[in-house]
Amino acid sequence: MKKTLLVIVPDLLSALVAKGEITARYYNPGDLFDEVHLLMTNSDRPDPAALQKTVGLARLHLHNLPPPSFPGTLGWQFIFLRGWVQAGIQLAREISPALIRVHGNFQNGYLAAQIKEHLGIPLVVSLHINPDVDLRGRTRWWPHWKRWLFYQRMLPFEEITLRAADWVLPVYEPIRSYAERRGAKHLQVCYNALNPQHLRPKDSYALQAPPRIISVGRQF
Repeated sequence: MKKTLLVIVPDLLSALVAKGEITARYYNPGDLFDEVHLLMTNSDRPDPAALQKTVGLARLHLHNLPPPSFPGTLGWQFIFLRGWVQAGIQLAREISPALIRVHGNFQNGYLAAQIKEHLGIPLVVSLHINPDVDLRGRTRWWPHWKRWLFYQRMLPFEEITLRAADWVLPVYEPIRSYAERRGAKHLQVCYNALNPQHLRPKDSYALQAPPRIISVGRQF
């Protein structure tokens, strides 16, 4: 039986391709799924061939569904997002995935939560930042009031996504408290793996002579 995954991302994937930030099977760990549908909540048009590596052996499908603008929805009032949400639900109905996978919990997470509510498809969300600290915590009302308002209006998306998710996967431990505070029920820290094809179990902890140390600072 064919297994299908729907992944909803806000990222400009063509920019990641241009920077070389492409990880094997990132969107299909372990080649668990036979088909992967990548739904981008933007108008980006990346090269499918360049992204094939991210889904491993699965057949890749790309879709675009950019949300209405912030001003056009009066600050993302839900009533003005209904048409966009219905389009996402219809697409998911046609795809009929076994699982919805969301990276982040902003507009894309809200869309996934609505799909789950209407179609009953399980939802897994990974968290890559703590918006309370990294966004709202670092943005003062003045003089950055537009950005401050933007981040404040993201909060309903975040909470709805986390409450709807069957599992929430923070990519590092300090995000856990944010997820719990905002409504996540089941959490498991799941670190991002870079170049997973080169990972291997360590079989010796003996020091070299002389000892060699690699120190990694806070790199973003």
